[in-house]
Amino acid sequence: MKYNKKNLILITIDTLRLDHLNIMNYKKNTTPFLSNLSKEGIFFRNVITNGPWTAPSFSSIFTSTYPFHRGGYAPLPENKITLAEILQANGYFNMAIHSTPLLSRFYGYDRGFNLFYDSMLKKENNIIKNYVLNKVLNKKALTVNIIDYLQGLNIPKTLQYYFLITFYNLLIGKLDYYKKARYLFQKAIKWIDYYINKYHDKKPFFLWVHLMDPHDPYFPSTEIINLIGCKNLTIKEIKYIQKHPHYINKLREQNMVNKLIDLYDSEIRYVDDNIKEFFGVLKKEYNYLLENSLVFITADHGDEFNERGSFGHNAKLYDELLRVPLILSSDYLKEKKGLKNKEIYSLINMRDFAPTILDLLNITPNPSFEGKSFADLIYDGDKEIQNDPINDGVFSETYHKKFFIKFTNKNDREVRRIISYRTIKWKYIINEQNHHEELYDLENDPRELNNIVSSYPKLARIFKSKIINHLKENSTIKKEKNDLIEKMKISLAIKKLDLFNKPLIF
Repeated sequence: MKYNKKNLILITIDTLRLDHLNIMNYKKNTTPFLSNLSKEGIFFRNVITNGPWTAPSFSSIFTSTYPFHRGGYAPLPENKITLAEILQANGYFNMAIHSTPLLSRFYGYDRGFNLFYDSMLKKENNIIKNYVLNKVLNKKALTVNIIDYLQGLNIPKTLQYYFLITFYNLLIGKLDYYKKARYLFQKAIKWIDYYINKYHDKKPFFLWVHLMDPHDPYFPSTEIINLIGCKNLTIKEIKYIQKHPHYINKLREQNMVNKLIDLYDSEIRYVDDNIKEFFGVLKKEYNYLLENSLVFITADHGDEFNERGSFGHNAKLYDELLRVPLILSSDYLKEKKGLKNKEIYSLINMRDFAPTILDLLNITPNPSFEGKSFADLIYDGDKEIQNDPINDGVFSETYHKKFFIKFTNKNDREVRRIISYRTIKWKYIINEQNHHEELYDLENDPRELNNIVSSYPKLARIFKSKIINHLKENSTIKKEKNDLIEKMKISLAIKKLDLFNKPLIF
């Protein structure tokens, strides 16, 4: 290989709670491979995502900006430069594979990718239909408004999902809820072969695979459910759910939490098995690429199982939704940099994820990014947690209407914001809808059950002022930073003239 830069493999898992991993002492054997990978690499125990659902969370993961900042989070504003765009401008061949409507081309997530698959077409190579769709749907506002309306309906969430799928069926012929992990990894292998044949001696690659399996509706495997010791579902129920996934609505209505958790855990184990299989193929067939790569595995958010009266992931900002796993595996860093396996306990802001990746790849930081690299923790570790319990905090946020998640607050005066500020010790939440405030001592109340805001009014005022200042940052962006962003956009546009960077969207 003629290039010196390292490859990047990013695997993201939808709806994966941190506390359902074996490395966090979860009893059911859900993640044997990920746990071993965590022990052999770098495992981050206190990673906080910036939103409780996919749209706000991924906007921060890929653009290193808070969801409310610089134009919102759905679709991705043009002035938010993405990690993929920066990597492409620095010579990377970028590939994205997933089947998530919220991360589709309609929301701008195809930007910066040479190959992009989002399962939005029946025939993946239908170039004519692909061209027409992109022209017709170039104005994303209509699509967003329709889906925003569907999500705001006061009906069960899974029924909302049916409406969403029906919308995509009518619009583009999408037939599946989502593509299973095995299918997506098989496609990833094919694209790696394509990359090897075309570019492997010319440029490094960035591969992003997003897996939906732990997200409802569930498609359980009887074998896996038995394998991990789930005892709350009968074989008859499992077979029925396989054909009628909407049955989980009945389970929710009857508060069958243990059955739902069994279904969820079985999907986590299915993902774990398929990641293991994918790594096995990489090591056997493409080990020279894997040895020259950084591999990150993380999640966009968690999920609720009636801890606070609801299921899924709505507009709430508790740790079952915000605390996610993050794993780094890299033979290159071990061999060349002397990196040793370790666990990181420091508080990690997911807004800082993209700058950290660029830092590890020796790429100049982007002026549009708000976050800062935590690469020093990766190299040096954190023998003692250095986070200030007051001033070192993470903001998480989303728009909502009566706790139903929303894409934007435009065109609807009833849409409000809910925002949290979390440190290593404290969590403060304020809801713009009713001005309700919550404060939790996470050291003594990790499940966030005892709201002590009335007992610590001074501390609550400090955290509230931080949120006010955080929102002011959104409305008063400095001109110098805007100028830097414009210069960077011009630079990116020039670099994209490279013929190798002509996008191919499947």
